[in-house]
Amino acid sequence: MALIISIPKKVQRTLTTKDFRPIRLLSCIGKTRVNGQQKINVKNANILEQCQLLDCRQHAFRKGKGTGSYLASLGETLEQAKRDHLYTDIAAFDIYKAYNTAWREGMLRQFARWGIQRNLENRTFCAGIGGSESGFYTEENRMPKGFVLAVTLFFISMNSIFATHPPHSSSCDG
Repeated sequence: MALIISIPKKVQRTLTTKDFRPIRLLSCIGKTRVNGQQKINVKNANILEQCQLLDCRQHAFRKGKGTGSYLASLGETLEQAKRDHLYTDIAAFDIYKAYNTAWREGMLRQFARWGIQRNLENRTFCAGIGGSESGFYTEENRMPKGFVLAVTLFFISMNSIFATHPPHSSSCDG
């Protein structure tokens, strides 16, 4: 459980929510749980890589992959299309607030399809303004900033997009 307080982004006094930055305050017990999440994240990432469950076209935040491997793969795809006198489609995603919109239920379904049993605990929060606090709410579709499992869970949710577009045979070699 976390307490969320709003800090003004600017010194001036405003009334719109866009002018405030939400800050999540965790208890000492909540902070110690982060260590456990780090261990779970390493285990999950290792399972995903060893079992080759993530699509080969996902490059960011993966061991041995990154911007360089993505650009090399893209270059190879374009060269192959040029040699074969073919057109190739390229899609790039810039997902606005990607972690804020990741679907928890979809991630759990993907784990189940892979035969991995995981439970993503319900995360609760309340908001504090001045000396007042709201009631408690459950986060259903959001991964909080700094959440250790966020990147790994986001990869899992993105895998379904790749599944609808099979790779060319050369795009996953090497």
